[in-house]
Amino acid sequence: YSPERKKDIKALLKKHITNFTSGIQGKIVGINDFEEIIFLNYPELYEIKEIAYNYSSVYSLLSGSGSSIYALFVDKESATNFYNYMKEKYYTIIGNIWQKLQ
Repeated sequence: YSPERKKDIKALLKKHITNFTSGIQGKIVGINDFEEIIFLNYPELYEIKEIAYNYSSVYSLLSGSGSSIYALFVDKESATNFYNYMKEKYYTIIGNIWQKLQ
């Protein structure tokens, strides 16, 4: 990996924290310490998270030690657009947490 790639990853992780605290107005910020090292070794995973933010995700995180990446969206249209883009290349699931909470 290059120093530029490491800088890009750090910028994405900073964006991740900013988006979470301002977009969801959450009190707990979820951080996965594995992301930096995993993204350096598996750049495709970094790109997935970056794509999620490009599709207006307010929060995206590598789960555990990297078995999946999830993204949260405020509106259904953004989530559906992201899903439609990703399903062509990856196993993708979409759900509506708000519906389940009501």
